[in-house]
Amino acid sequence: SLDSAFEGYNATVFAYGQTASGKTYTMMGHDNEPGLIPRLCHELFHRIAEFEKQAQTVSRSTSNCRKASFAVQLAYMEVYNEKVKDLTKPKGKDEKPLEVYQDPKAGPIVKGLSHTV
Repeated sequence: SLDSAFEGYNATVFAYGQTASGKTYTMMGHDNEPGLIPRLCHELFHRIAEFEKQAQTVSRSTSNCRKASFAVQLAYMEVYNEKVKDLTKPKGKDEKPLEVYQDPKAGPIVKGLSHTV
C-alpha cells in the first residue's frame, strides 16, 4: 500500500489473468477512467507534495526540523509465455527477453530491467 511505501517499504502491483481478461485496462485504464497505475502515481506524488508543504510550514516555525527526502523508482514489466519484457523501454529491433534469477540475499532479480527514477 502507499502507506507502507511511505514507511520505506517496497511496493509491487501484480496483475494476473488470461489473455484479454482486462489486465492492461485495470492497470492503465484510459483518459476518462484511469487505471490503478495512474491513480497510484497521482496519489503518491500528491502525498509527497503535501508532505513537503507541511515540512516547509514546520521549518518556518522551528529551527529544529529534520528534512525528509523521497526517491521514487519504477519498473514496469510483462511476463507472457514465460518471457519477461521491459515495458518502459521503447520497442526496437534488439528486444530480447530478460533473464530472471534468484539472488540469495535480494531474492528474484530481473537482469536488464530498467528502473526509472
